[in-house]
Amino acid sequence: MKKESKNPSSSVLKFGVCFIPVFLLVTLLYYVAGPLYVRTLLPLFAFEIEMVHPEYEVISSGIENLDKSDHIYYVIKIKRPIVNKLGIPKYDKTVKLNIVASTLYIQPIIIFSLLFSWPGLSLRERLKAALISVPFLIAIASIDIPPFFVSRIEMSFPVESLSEQIRIMLQNFFSNGGRQFLALLVALITIGLIHIMRTSTAISDLDPNDLCPCGSGRKYRRCCMK
Repeated sequence: MKKESKNPSSSVLKFGVCFIPVFLLVTLLYYVAGPLYVRTLLPLFAFEIEMVHPEYEVISSGIENLDKSDHIYYVIKIKRPIVNKLGIPKYDKTVKLNIVASTLYIQPIIIFSLLFSWPGLSLRERLKAALISVPFLIAIASIDIPPFFVSRIEMSFPVESLSEQIRIMLQNFFSNGGRQFLALLVALITIGLIHIMRTSTAISDLDPNDLCPCGSGRKYRRCCMK
């Protein structure tokens, strides 16, 4: 196992030197292969919208270029009645909504940049951390993008339930740095899990007569083994 540097300043310097090129490389990768990543998630988002909100039916979805940038779009049929200015309800109105596709790139770019530049991790541990972070990425996107489209539809409806209030709070959170905060949190949690797994493996390989890894200077069998 690779021995970690005990000098905090050298670790910070090494991290800073590694982070910039890794960040640029990951960003470039996502802006090239990002549309494939987005198309993989589109059916999941459509399923979530229809499952949580049966009054909406997703007709189609995809990626289109608007104003020289890629946008995710959904065409949604609204089954609930919409009352116009004359007070006449209309049914089955269809709307087309979009969001900049790069919104979905924010979390993976931050997370993978941190994981692949964090000091003291082996290549195998970095790859393992990247795999561990994928479910977190999907979870974050699932509470971000589908509620965004639902919120766009329901802007004209009065807020009547607690779930609608929570959805509005979530959208305000994501729009004001929440995506970056959650990405940083996921990266730190993933790195913490890797260190826990590393420690567990090291302890399982200890002989009872070895020095205890806690640093007490006592034998493992007379210290933490108990």
